[in-house]
Amino acid sequence: FEQGFSLHTNRARDERASQALLITLQSKILAGLSDLIKTLFSHTDDAFFYHAESAQSNNEQNLFFEAMRELRLHAHDVDSRFRELMATEFDRLQAGEMDRPRRAETEGLALVDKDKVEIDVAVGNMRARLRTQYPDLLLHLARRLNHYLEIDWLNEGNTPLGPDKLVDHFVEAAAQLQLPLKVRLMVYKYFERHVIDNLRPLLEDANKTLSDAGILPNVPTGRPRKPAQDDAPAKPD
Repeated sequence: FEQGFSLHTNRARDERASQALLITLQSKILAGLSDLIKTLFSHTDDAFFYHAESAQSNNEQNLFFEAMRELRLHAHDVDSRFRELMATEFDRLQAGEMDRPRRAETEGLALVDKDKVEIDVAVGNMRARLRTQYPDLLLHLARRLNHYLEIDWLNEGNTPLGPDKLVDHFVEAAAQLQLPLKVRLMVYKYFERHVIDNLRPLLEDANKTLSDAGILPNVPTGRPRKPAQDDAPAKPD
């Protein structure tokens, strides 16, 4: 009986420690993302004011003033929804639920075919920017989480900070903003500049949090390189 009780106690202790580490990781990531989103909307507000002041027509000026008003009314709602969606990713990991591929929900947008194409291109660009800027950090985070959670389906794209999740959840959260296509595409571009381009410290801290807890502290750096004959020529800028 004592041995069984001891095993049960140790298992419960390990489970609590596992939950505590994931909760710590979630708290750090959500707080960091919220700070980046606040910075994004502050810079976006300044940019829209600049465009309104330098507008060549009353219609264009009103376009940006209305966009500023919409952001000021609902920026907090976007931030809250974004954090809520990101939190569900950690709930899924904690529950051991396998990832289900999903697309950013933009049903709240009134899109014609041409608009949808432009949105899809912008979303694809955001994903590509994130994927190409931090390939090793995303890979290391996926490997550490797979090892820690004893799963094998996380990769560079579908970790909580990967492009499949981070970008799609922002697009879904921002869908509640009533913005014309031109302005919405500008918001996406500013998301690249003020969130994606400043994500390195958050990715490094997430990896360090796991490494400091003993989760693959010596994860291999870099990745195997394909044979030279398989290399495609670089595209011109």
